Amino acid sequence: MVPSADVIVVLGAGVLPSGKPTPTLERRTQYGIELFRAGSAPMLLFSGGIGKSGFSEARVMRELAITEGVPGDRILIDEHSTTTFESAIACARIMNGQCLRRAIVVTDSYHLFRAILAFRHLGVEVEGKSPPSDRGETARRRWVYYHLREIVAIPWYLLKLARWTRSSDRVKSRA
Repeated sequence: MVPSADVIVVLGAGVLPSGKPTPTLERRTQYGIELFRAGSAPMLLFSGGIGKSGFSEARVMRELAITEGVPGDRILIDEHSTTTFESAIACARIMNGQCLRRAIVVTDSYHLFRAILAFRHLGVEVEGKSPPSDRGETARRRWVYYHLREIVAIPWYLLKLARWTRSSDRVKSRA
């Protein structure tokens, strides 16, 4: 199979106090590993900082991938980002440093539009993929909540991207 991207970026989703991945983080990571094994891209990039648990999401994802047989030299990490926008910025920088242009971003369906928006805004050629999920009744209510939250968040996010672009342009013009 010819890779459709240079790297698969998996966005974080929390680590439990025990250091284990949340079910969402594990599902995203496993899906990224599946895409890697299928030949969609030759590299994995895990993005997620240290949250309330005290553990780096990116390191937990990396360890899971290595346990699943992914070679360590095929894994990059960003363990400082705690928001989607921070992840997009950090991953774009890492990709530029590695001469990687095209990415598959893995996150849940409710989050995909905003993640793609951020990566494209930073000049990354990106496509998005969501892991399949089986939703029970409680998860279904949470799924609706997350989708509604994203609908409300997108206008705010567009303003944030515009402000960031303006401040970046000002910094460039001073240089």
